[in-house]
Amino acid sequence: TGKRVLHEGNKAKRNWYFIDAKEQVVGRLASQIAKLIIGKHKPTFDPSVVCGDNVVVTNAKDVTLTRNQWKRKLYRWHTGYPGGLREMPAWRMKERFPERVLEKAVWGMLPKNKLRYHRFKLLRVYPEGEHNHHAQLNKAAPLPPHFKFHAKPKEGLLPKDDPMAHLREFYVVKIQQSEDAIRADGIYIPSIKEEKKREKQIHRYVHRRPVQVQDLPDFGEYFVDVHNEPVKRPYGFDDVDLVHEEVAENRAAGIEPPADPRREEVDEALFHKHQAEIKENAEAVDQDPTPR
Repeated sequence: TGKRVLHEGNKAKRNWYFIDAKEQVVGRLASQIAKLIIGKHKPTFDPSVVCGDNVVVTNAKDVTLTRNQWKRKLYRWHTGYPGGLREMPAWRMKERFPERVLEKAVWGMLPKNKLRYHRFKLLRVYPEGEHNHHAQLNKAAPLPPHFKFHAKPKEGLLPKDDPMAHLREFYVVKIQQSEDAIRADGIYIPSIKEEKKREKQIHRYVHRRPVQVQDLPDFGEYFVDVHNEPVKRPYGFDDVDLVHEEVAENRAAGIEPPADPRREEVDEALFHKHQAEIKENAEAVDQDPTPR
């Protein structure tokens, strides 16, 4: 007849799987859940049909992330308005919407096609241990043999009764044992704020711009002479003595620096006169008792 009918009867035959997400790593658990709601564990799997099973996840508020991901991982979205980019760290998402941490991980692992939304509806995530699917507990199917739980490793953390247990998220204890001694090293993990501050310092160091000639006052001549030596020294002209020696050698050899037609000659007498006037005005202002 030309009509393509493939696994048509499998749509109503959906199993129910109940998973406890307590102390499970988000990414590893999400990859296992994605296989179940896609249906890849079934011999009748068809990528063009929603043939997955129903999955109920409880205790989603107790999931965990490895290393320092609670502070480093960011969720970003856009409101649709100009300048509407928003972001939220993982620890804040866990406090406000604990079920969304696992939901977003599973959503990102589903195939990007028109069946994505329909497959995602097979997942029910609950932050606590209670759920609304007690009628399906009787027909709950055992998890397939390839399903694996990945708990967060414990050897890198301090025990809860340790006096330094408040630093569990910031320090990792590395233990090295030899024949005659045991060595324990505490490795500090910086926070996001400290890492951004360090990156900003490195960026400033790399992209720093040395003092340019155009940033300095426009003097009559570039080389340092007697009349403007005390003025130019604070602006980075520390090699005054070398310039003096070079100018003296050139003048002794009869070599004069070429005059720059773009610059005007500096009148030394007028310069000293202006300096004296500025100094007198400053002293007069300091001695004036009238309030300003």
